Amino acid sequence: MEDVHTKNEPLGRFCHRLVPVEIACKADLQLFEARMGEILLPKHFPGEKSHAWMLNFKCRNNTKYSRPPFLAFLDDKLSGNNFVDFQKPDLVINVDIIQHLMCLSVLPKYNEYKRYALRAAGAPTPAAKPKKDAPPPPAQNEEKPVPNEPEEAKEGDDGDGFKLI
Repeated sequence: MEDVHTKNEPLGRFCHRLVPVEIACKADLQLFEARMGEILLPKHFPGEKSHAWMLNFKCRNNTKYSRPPFLAFLDDKLSGNNFVDFQKPDLVINVDIIQHLMCLSVLPKYNEYKRYALRAAGAPTPAAKPKKDAPPPPAQNEEKPVPNEPEEAKEGDDGDGFKLI
């Protein structure tokens, strides 16, 4: 993703999103707690450094699982130096449950890489365009007119913007 982000070129024509998966296992809360507690959390959340984190939970074609038990486990394990930040998290814990398969990953730079969407991450950031109705900014050397002073009426002009012929 770093290569796609720095080159500002879309990678694929038909692939929209590419999400890395570190662990794939059967969808089960006890397996989630074991895999996260033993493998992923010690690897990505060392004890001394503080991290902002967020849970990205998606459950498709399965009505058995919901977000609160997963969030409660992570909140219990990551309390201390780490804190939840929904705007700019350092790491995003991604939990995808698709039928009976659970995919787990910890994703750095989630918002910077535009949620790992290949086309959006490769697109150049648009420059701010000035509005059509906005007047151009005044030059530094020009004097600004005082708004309270009435301008002198020109010949054939009655003040409504139309000239009399």
